[in-house]
Amino acid sequence: MNGLVFHQEQNTSNARDIDRRYYRNFRFQRHIHGNPELLYVIDGEIEVTVDECTETVSAGQMCMILPWQIHSFYTRERSRTVVLVVSHSYMDDFLNSMRGYYGKTQVFRPEPAIRELFMQYLFSGPFPDPYIITSVLLGLCHCFMVQCPVLPCEDSRRAPALYDMFNYISAHYREPLTLSDVAAKLGYSYYYLSHIFKGYAGMGFNRFCNMRRVAEAEHLLRNTNRSVTDIALESGFSNARSFNRAFQDVMHMPPLRYREQYSSVEGGERISIDEGEVQNIERDFHPEPISNRL
Repeated sequence: MNGLVFHQEQNTSNARDIDRRYYRNFRFQRHIHGNPELLYVIDGEIEVTVDECTETVSAGQMCMILPWQIHSFYTRERSRTVVLVVSHSYMDDFLNSMRGYYGKTQVFRPEPAIRELFMQYLFSGPFPDPYIITSVLLGLCHCFMVQCPVLPCEDSRRAPALYDMFNYISAHYREPLTLSDVAAKLGYSYYYLSHIFKGYAGMGFNRFCNMRRVAEAEHLLRNTNRSVTDIALESGFSNARSFNRAFQDVMHMPPLRYREQYSSVEGGERISIDEGEVQNIERDFHPEPISNRL
């Protein structure tokens, strides 16, 4: 694998049963996490790269991200999406059956009845009880299995040492870090960690740490009015100059231009879809509750 990747540790923990977010013109850098993820395109289209395969997901389609797959999202023109990250407990049987396999394509279109259940129970509003959540998610898994050919894959990328390291970096990225220090803290050989890390991430340790720091900086640029220097220091960079250089390397634009294009604070384009817009979308896609037609 070539390029940059970071571990999104909040989507690896089972502390949250299910997380739902709405986005406009969604883009997010290469990352991995341990929980499965579902992306549904409301309108427009979005490019999703899973491992080394890039596919376009159009309105009414979904993409299934399996645990520990490298993935990224990129909107060229416009998109509105809802993203669900769920704990393993809802999809255990499906995930166990997919161990050592992946979808030749991971984009599918939910069957009409299952899509209506998704819109009613998972698209917006309070989540129902776990039995309904599990039923709807397994219905979507059924659509994935029917439409997406399954192929065997190597399982070596799930080496425990990698994710021990990812978790450590995510907890300590604001501190000065070296691979030898991390190896000593975790009880692994430096040479072993270096070998498996480069083979998986395709980059050096320092660049990976900067990816995690840039991810934090992205959040602060989008959602606060703090200065670039404050954001650089808060994200773990020693100064604004090194931050600007790393941010340009990862995002291909300087921090201030990123803030202008993707900020959710006053004066910039709002990325998240607000609650009123969600309600309008829900009426457009699901004008009558399915229970009223049974």
